[in-house]
Amino acid sequence: VSVVAVAVAAGDLVTAGDLIATLEAMKMEMPIYAPRAGRVQQVLIMAGTTVTAGERLCVLSPAT
Repeated sequence: VSVVAVAVAAGDLVTAGDLIATLEAMKMEMPIYAPRAGRVQQVLIMAGTTVTAGERLCVLSPAT
């Protein structure tokens, strides 16, 4: 699975359902959305890299 695009950066505030990244597998794009509201503490992926099932894409903390 390839990372096509990353839509967030460290420090960004997101709400549940905001786009985090877009992945591609077998020519199909899959948007990945924030499961909850919070602040992006760290982005662990980059566009053009590959990820595996269950791999953490970013670290969210509660918004302050």
